[in-house]
Amino acid sequence: FAEPATDGSTRGGAIVVGKVGPDGQIVLEDSKKPTIDVLASPPVVTSRCYLDVSIGGRKAGRVVIDLYGQVAPKAADNFRALCTGEKGYGYAGSSFYTVLSGLTVQGGQIIGGPYSGSGPNYVGPTFAHDNYSIKHNAAGLVSMVNSGKGGSSGQSDSRFLIQLVGDAGFLDGRYEAFGRVTSGMEVIRKVEGVPVSGTKNKPLEECRMDAAGELPLETATPA
Repeated sequence: FAEPATDGSTRGGAIVVGKVGPDGQIVLEDSKKPTIDVLASPPVVTSRCYLDVSIGGRKAGRVVIDLYGQVAPKAADNFRALCTGEKGYGYAGSSFYTVLSGLTVQGGQIIGGPYSGSGPNYVGPTFAHDNYSIKHNAAGLVSMVNSGKGGSSGQSDSRFLIQLVGDAGFLDGRYEAFGRVTSGMEVIRKVEGVPVSGTKNKPLEECRMDAAGELPLETATPA
């Protein structure tokens, strides 16, 4: 996530998507320009999931995330299935592995499953992004972490990020948003406040997803 753009350009230490115009503004490719503002016109919620989080072995609370399966069907269903663990592996028991204070917290290195890797954490199979339709203009947005170096591949896996700031437009066109935290953002703020170490900003206390699952949503519309 924190890699530089493939063209080597950065602005204020952040990843730059596309090219920088003469006025210093980022110019996105037309196919990657977001069109959906979740604050002005929230997408239809197709499913609702939860993460029960602990910090350093102490219960921190529940995070509830609404998913936009009509906008991003593959990403939303992948996240939902990893919350329920219906494939035999998922988010339960995994941890938030990177905290970038004032930007994002990142998690989703799944526990178990058939995917090779070192240690107990694995990354799920990759799949192509649905689109880049949702603007990264709201705290609590949940996006897939791009599996390519510098966010260049257009592929997702099991890893996700939760946006901590209202304006993260530099994520547009590179990271696919598919849902938003609707309850428990204060829990994510607790994770944000945990001291970190190393170049990967790993929390010094384990920020663990003790349980994950799907909540009933009577008004949900099938994707």
